[in-house]
Amino acid sequence: MHKMRLVLMATNKDRIQYLMLFIIVLLLSGCDSGDKNKKWNSTGKELSTTEVSDKVTITIGDIDPDTPTNRMKKILPLAQLLARELGWHESRVKIRIVKSIEDATLMIKNNQIDLLMDSSFPILLVQKNSDTKIILELPVMGKRTYKTLFITSKSSAIKSLENLKGKTIALQERYSTSGYLLPAFHIISNGYNLTDVTTLSGGDTMPTDSIGYIFSGDEENTLLLIRKDLVAAGVLSSHDYQQLSEQTKNDIVVIAETQEIPRKFAAIRSGVDEALQEKIIHILLSINDSDRINMGKANSWKWRFVPLDEQSRTGIKAIENMMLVLNPLLENRVE
Repeated sequence: MHKMRLVLMATNKDRIQYLMLFIIVLLLSGCDSGDKNKKWNSTGKELSTTEVSDKVTITIGDIDPDTPTNRMKKILPLAQLLARELGWHESRVKIRIVKSIEDATLMIKNNQIDLLMDSSFPILLVQKNSDTKIILELPVMGKRTYKTLFITSKSSAIKSLENLKGKTIALQERYSTSGYLLPAFHIISNGYNLTDVTTLSGGDTMPTDSIGYIFSGDEENTLLLIRKDLVAAGVLSSHDYQQLSEQTKNDIVVIAETQEIPRKFAAIRSGVDEALQEKIIHILLSINDSDRINMGKANSWKWRFVPLDEQSRTGIKAIENMMLVLNPLLENRVE
């Protein structure tokens, strides 16, 4: 996610111009400090210590445009566990971090990624455009589902979505589940139009019958925009909201909530040998608390996988319906 700070005071007259400036600075602000000045690249070969071209390998993929090295370190203990349980040399389970959904889709098509784990919207977008199947669900913070909250300043006169017509809100990223898919669907399904503020010409104003939006990049920028009164409201996932300080929570108010959907899925490339697929599923489902403690010591996530069930399938259908409704906004985005 983009990490930056922009301090601006805006009048209503200048708000759109300042929003444009914010977006430009955001795009130029670079990566997190953890990967600052490091060239981004796919990292599939960095784990290999020997040539294994004559043996079956598995490549775990993930999408992170900002901090690929940090993401790879988070996944590494899982890759090592998978190799160990398969009875393989560690070099046969690789990690490849990509910049975008488009890259992930292409690499799956080219057999360069076999196992992909991400939030539900990106997973289903990749599945729509490549030959993958969802195999497992991943709870986060002990919960399988989450939702998006629409927030604004406690001092704001905004009390509902109706009050947002003619104003601008901060979404997070184009392919974010909680930062785009859920709030955009909620707005449209409640009968409101959406306008991308960046498409407005210099002299244009926000249509009074539409809700405008920009992409902030992350939840911290969203909160900053709200505090500086550069947007009328913003969105946060219920997970992000839980992690806010009490002081921050006291400064904002929730004006609307979306429905809940599954948080995260794992999908596998259909070309992976079926027997190997079954082994991988069994290993991932067998990860226990001891494994999670050991992975946590290596600064990894505490990976937890659960089988797909009726709740999972209902959630997948709900997301597919959202994607159909939002198709005019999504078309031509993923090749």
